[in-house]
Amino acid sequence: MKEETVCGEIFHLATPIQLNLETTLVYLGDYFLHPEKITNIDPVDGLKMELNQTNNTLLINVSGFIPHIFLINIYINQELYNLVLLRSQKLIYKYTFDSHGGYIQSLQIAGDFNNWNPSDNYFNYTNGKWEIDLKLEPGNYPYQLIANGNWFNDPDNPNKIDNGYGGFNSLLKVRTEKQGEVPRITTEKDFSLGCVLSSDEKITDFVVLWQNKRINSASLFRNNEKLLITIPKEAYNIKRSFLRVWAYNDFGLSNDLLIPLEYGKVLTDAKQLSRNDKENQIIYFLMVDRFCNGNPSNDNPIKAEGLQTKLNYYGGDIAGITQKIKEKYFNKLGVNTLWISPVVKNPDHACESDGQKSTGYHGYWPTISTRIDEHFGTVEDLKEMVNEAHKNNINVILDLVANHVHEDNFIIKMNPDWATPLYLPDGSLNIGRWEEHRLTTWFDKFLPTLDYEKPEVVDTMTEFALYWVDAYNLDGFRHDATKHIPDVFWRKLTHKLKHAIMCRENKRLYQIGETFGGRDLLKSYVNSGMLDGQFSFNLYYEVRSAFCFDHEPFDKLSIALEQDLQAFGYNNKMGNISGNHRFTPFYFICRRRFKYLSKC
Repeated sequence: MKEETVCGEIFHLATPIQLNLETTLVYLGDYFLHPEKITNIDPVDGLKMELNQTNNTLLINVSGFIPHIFLINIYINQELYNLVLLRSQKLIYKYTFDSHGGYIQSLQIAGDFNNWNPSDNYFNYTNGKWEIDLKLEPGNYPYQLIANGNWFNDPDNPNKIDNGYGGFNSLLKVRTEKQGEVPRITTEKDFSLGCVLSSDEKITDFVVLWQNKRINSASLFRNNEKLLITIPKEAYNIKRSFLRVWAYNDFGLSNDLLIPLEYGKVLTDAKQLSRNDKENQIIYFLMVDRFCNGNPSNDNPIKAEGLQTKLNYYGGDIAGITQKIKEKYFNKLGVNTLWISPVVKNPDHACESDGQKSTGYHGYWPTISTRIDEHFGTVEDLKEMVNEAHKNNINVILDLVANHVHEDNFIIKMNPDWATPLYLPDGSLNIGRWEEHRLTTWFDKFLPTLDYEKPEVVDTMTEFALYWVDAYNLDGFRHDATKHIPDVFWRKLTHKLKHAIMCRENKRLYQIGETFGGRDLLKSYVNSGMLDGQFSFNLYYEVRSAFCFDHEPFDKLSIALEQDLQAFGYNNKMGNISGNHRFTPFYFICRRRFKYLSKC
């Protein structure tokens, strides 16, 4: 059967647009391949919308009542597309602090809700107390106060949470008064022409899409809280397409359902999914140098006085990964995606930081951004590894370093002005300033951060990324230091990947970011025009605490999971991580704890 393209003007599924309380700026290029071709947008009650066709943006202002979920109609010529809009769930939370007569010149607050950057969060002193209005969704938020430049926990708040570094933060608990039950929808059964859904609570309405178009009411039959969906005829010509369903009532929005179809038939068994279904990924991370030595002839550790063995090359290489793929090692583990550390060329000498020498065995110090490091293998090695992975129904995503390069990299040697300033206006070093200067800070003196305010930097680095996917048939990227790179890079990269590869080959590349910060920050990078997901470190911390430490209750894990689902949707492509090169793997934390308990 010949498969029709599902691309159209939107590649795959357009992610829902999460509105802010008041004003939201939508980049239409995140959703449409050719946003300049948009001919009309239907008005929506409760919204004021301004289309700017010069920069292809849509400014949305909430001017009245809007439901929890609704659609906007966007036309390109006569073709209708529907984008899903979600009403903001944020509340105005008034936080009050009593200094009990202590002298405070200025008071700020920093936490997960503002990415631990207090610069725009000053209290007002009113009626003898300090007050600030915070816009927050219901949930738990670690935080600290800053008085006269000094950070401290709120002495009047008994709620504390482990900060992961041997200390504690105050914990802000934001709750809503429960007025009623939000619906939860499930699939009941499927049949040759459609499927039946049901809700456990009374609902106001269902919202149902096939791909990016609302299903005509003639194809839906509702009986109270049950809904029968007839599969659109167009679905029978496409190998993989999706139904998407939401429901809502006066009390809130339901979970979202994502129902995969294969040539119009509902899939009911996960075994029917393939590696091309990005919703079905189980990812295994490996650091190439420390995994398996398949070719000892390319070991060649670097010789340098004072260099510790553990900070030198061990000999792991691409050939070692291929060997394990052929041995079915990963198939036996049950994983279907390999995230491999960077294989890009790193310096041929050791670098010194804080008095300690180290090599680039990890791959995060690029000196030639399109060459494979000889310690890891050759062009042929990487191509063979990817081919063998695909034969075994395994994806390969490459760790991409775009925030910085090594000082020996030719692009920074030829263009020294492509780096952000190493020194701030006050003369202090701009190193490790992760929050207050997160888009310009350097990781070390020998690792210049790239200045993405310059269009030529954006174009060069996105071309490098495109090269790796195109040359080696990779399946996507894990992106290093995501929050330290401006949005313009992510939008340009995804735009190029869509036009050059995704639509051309009908290939769903997967991009996942590494960001430490609150859910709002993580969410700002996740949409159809940027990344597919990010690693959920917020959830990781709570999983680790709940399962590894007796004093941590499970209710915090439950709340964290609910916050993730509310923030990213029930069907998201976030990474639920159990450990990586930055954290002790969860298995070893538990093993260490149980080994200790066995001696008690």
